[in-house]
Amino acid sequence: MKVIMKYCKKCVQPNTRPGIVFDEDGVCMACRFAEKKEIIDWDERERKLKEIAEWAKQNSKGGFDCVIGISGGKDSTFQALYCREQLGLNPLLVNHSSFGTHITKEGICNLENLVQKGFDTISYIMNPRVLRALTRKGFYEYLNPYKAWDYALYAVSYITAMKFGIPLVVQGENAAITLGVTAALAADDDAMNLNQYDTLSGGNACDWVQKDIKYKDLIFYQFPDKDKLKRMGIRGVFLGYYLKDWSYSHNTEFSRDHGLTPLRDNNPCSTGKLNSYAGVDTSPLQSVNQMLKYFKFGFGFVTDEVC
Repeated sequence: MKVIMKYCKKCVQPNTRPGIVFDEDGVCMACRFAEKKEIIDWDERERKLKEIAEWAKQNSKGGFDCVIGISGGKDSTFQALYCREQLGLNPLLVNHSSFGTHITKEGICNLENLVQKGFDTISYIMNPRVLRALTRKGFYEYLNPYKAWDYALYAVSYITAMKFGIPLVVQGENAAITLGVTAALAADDDAMNLNQYDTLSGGNACDWVQKDIKYKDLIFYQFPDKDKLKRMGIRGVFLGYYLKDWSYSHNTEFSRDHGLTPLRDNNPCSTGKLNSYAGVDTSPLQSVNQMLKYFKFGFGFVTDEVC
């Protein structure tokens, strides 16, 4: 099947990105949302964010006000410090597979840097045998070795909130806004719909059951039932929706100033990225994933950075 790639008339975003939407003028939704940043009432959004923070403090049942999933990267470093320093929240940080095979030395260093700034943290270390099997399945069936990894990345935050009676889960960016994938996600603050994003494809661990893997092996890969989360009084929000300063460059600079260690041997020709502070938390497999992304969609991480 022949695919004709088209590009946004304002940036280099291609129409092959899953879930991307262009308007009738050939402009991607990411650019349109960027234009709207200039007319949004950010003071009003900040007020609403502070209201959510106060609600979380009042409804906390176990001492922690919110859960933040962290990787040790630029975005999660900013999220954790912003929620504590600017919103007065007491976050419980959650990391999955932090000391498994999918993290760089710099990633371990950056996790430690963040935790040492005074945070309680839970690390979920996934069964490596199961993870390897899921990685193979993701590669052969989806050409995405990280697909199952993404299930757990988002699921463990909500699972933790349920276990500890924490009312709020704070996620980072909404890809509908930053990438323009409005065919997959609504461009709002509701992070409870993350499992609708293309890479999660429903977020159901049953998709990964196979001969040598049972459902009981996949508990931490299962996104909890959203109705149950709501009955328990748990909500999820995208922090980036409320902050004008939220951006790739801003979060890089902020986290660098707060001790983030870059990839020491970042070669753009092999890693596929220009910013040595991006993707510092994952293994060399990320480079393979970016190569596969290029084969599937005709663009890689550099295009994301340029956009």
